[in-house]
Amino acid sequence: MIYNTPTGGGSLSTSSLLGTTAQRTIAAGSSQTLTFTFKNNVDTTASNYTGSATFNPFGIVTMLP
Repeated sequence: MIYNTPTGGGSLSTSSLLGTTAQRTIAAGSSQTLTFTFKNNVDTTASNYTGSATFNPFGIVTMLP
């Protein structure tokens, strides 16, 4: 859970991921989809959200807006 208030705001940082190293590895030249699952309804205006992920050793990928 990132936050549990109706106004939101917050961040998630983790280095403890499920699966084996092989299951968490993306081969060079290939891609995978990063999926977010929301428990409740969300605002459908994408510009109301920001998001990025940092992948070691590649750096930050901005996903939203």
